[in-house]
Amino acid sequence: MGSKKKSLLVRAILFTLLAIFIGMSWHFSSQTGVESNLISAKYAKAVEEYIGRYFIINTGDTFWNTTLNQIIRKMAHFFEYLLIGLIMCIMLNVIFEAIWIAALGSMLFSSLLGCIDEYHQIFTLGRTPRWFDIQVDSAGALIGIAMATIFFCIFNYIQNLNRKIDELEKDKFM
Repeated sequence: MGSKKKSLLVRAILFTLLAIFIGMSWHFSSQTGVESNLISAKYAKAVEEYIGRYFIINTGDTFWNTTLNQIIRKMAHFFEYLLIGLIMCIMLNVIFEAIWIAALGSMLFSSLLGCIDEYHQIFTLGRTPRWFDIQVDSAGALIGIAMATIFFCIFNYIQNLNRKIDELEKDKFM
């Protein structure tokens, strides 16, 4: 497969992954408050049971009934946007081949997406948009973008070193 075809395939795969994660985010935001709470409560209960196997815990405590559920909900926001920011930044790096443009564009788009996502919840039964959720979304996206940016910086540094080595080897044999 030619380099151009390979590049188009990589772009298509990244765009598809990004669309899937944005679609999943939209789907989760479309769930009613009750549906969303039941899902996070299920995970909170699983964590409680796992920890309860190894430690004595008071399952009647507010932490196990309320706080852990909220922590899981915020972690879901964070990791959802971490993946969106990571994939978006990789995709923009592949398209533009400019690390800082990709990072800035990814951050702006991810933050805008978080705002739209929270606004969408106004129209969903039992859901409320929260400024804190936008901040959690943006923090997750920022970490994903930072991961991709660091990777591309290291990758480009290694590529430049390899080019310099090749040039020195050519000069040595001339």
